[in-house]
Amino acid sequence: MTHEVVLLYGNHAPKGPHIHWVSNERSYQFVGLERLLKDFIQESAVEEKRYENKTNRD
Repeated sequence: MTHEVVLLYGNHAPKGPHIHWVSNERSYQFVGLERLLKDFIQESAVEEKRYENKTNRD
């Protein structure tokens, strides 16, 4: 069994706040913890649906 990171929020030099989503990476505008949690929950739900659709086809 292999595992992969599907959603990761990072914040380190020199990149600053950014998101890893599957094999993509994009910058993230951090405005506060409340918004960060909201964004993470929202993007996690999208990824969960994508995973469910993928496993239902297999």
